Amino acid sequence: MTSHYDVLGIRPQAQQEEVRSAYRQLARENHPDLSDSPESHEKMAQINAAFEVLSDPVRRMEYDASLGHSSSGEAYLDDDSSRAGGFVDLHIISRLLDHHTPIYTLDFEPGTDTMVSGSFDNEIIWWDAARHSVINTQRFDSGTLSSLACLGGGRLSAIGATESQLSGWTIRKDKVRSWRRIPQNWAICAEPCPTSFIAGLGSIDCTVEVLDMNTGDTLDRRKAHDEPVTALAWHPGGRILATGGGDATVKLWTAPELRLRHTFDRVRSSVTALAFSPDGRWLAVAAVDLSVRVFRLRDMSLKQTLFGHQKPIEALAFHPHGRILASGGRDGIIRLWNVVKGADHGAIEASHLPISCIKFSRSGQVMAAGGLDKVLRVWRVSGTV
Repeated sequence: MTSHYDVLGIRPQAQQEEVRSAYRQLARENHPDLSDSPESHEKMAQINAAFEVLSDPVRRMEYDASLGHSSSGEAYLDDDSSRAGGFVDLHIISRLLDHHTPIYTLDFEPGTDTMVSGSFDNEIIWWDAARHSVINTQRFDSGTLSSLACLGGGRLSAIGATESQLSGWTIRKDKVRSWRRIPQNWAICAEPCPTSFIAGLGSIDCTVEVLDMNTGDTLDRRKAHDEPVTALAWHPGGRILATGGGDATVKLWTAPELRLRHTFDRVRSSVTALAFSPDGRWLAVAAVDLSVRVFRLRDMSLKQTLFGHQKPIEALAFHPHGRILASGGRDGIIRLWNVVKGADHGAIEASHLPISCIKFSRSGQVMAAGGLDKVLRVWRVSGTV
């Protein structure tokens, strides 16, 4: 297919002044008021459409991503470019088969590379950081485990959400406390906070809640979106909760008292996954159109739009350095991205079934992923990140 760059006769790396100059020249040659060609109306329509996209920095970035191009040109250069990092290499080191049901969630203990994973049957496994052997296991009582967070010091928070029941568990130095309650409406997504015993809950009735994980009580509740809340993520500081909805927006809220701070409306389609970078600089948003959009939180601007997955994206995770993003899809593919350069580092055919969760260790030396095939895969991370 003819691209917008072909229509204007310019390179994908063309600067904005080249785009404007090419448009002016072609308009003089093909405008119906100035040309006798019977094709002038159709040609001018193509020229206008191309210029409308390529003259808008955000639309051009999204268009480049749809073509598989990295971001380029003056519209995309900023003060992050000098810190863009380099190449990441992954080497598979373990395929762990101790879970007997699909793996839905995993995390790493603060201060260590001890990995913790949870599966559909409510079993949580702690893994030795060096040998990736089982240190300990814990099976919770009735409910369905959806997500967990390691708070450090032997503390863990876990939550499960279904159409008819909410379940919560907290662990403090091997002492388990649990609760169950009936939700007001079907809870689509739930995410425990990484720094304190609270959790976010998104529901089909378009609301977001913050829960006390010790009791299951609601601390605050607000209508968040015009369509169901489909994804949640906590800022690493634990005071900001991001919600994504079927209305193609992402919102940032203070927590535990929910006050709206910002709305991102350049998502284009329903949100499927969210992730903050550990340094708090970026927010990654996956959507039904198979895109990953990366927003810079300093000025709330859209910096990258990334395309590469062929099926919906279920999981996102940043490397601790904040420049490398991993995404996992329902096709079992994991992709790595440099979010500053907009570069695709390629794909890993991890599984024949969907990937449900991805995490980097706190040191950044390990990446792990789990999914519906019940296998927990572990990679060693090397390269310049």
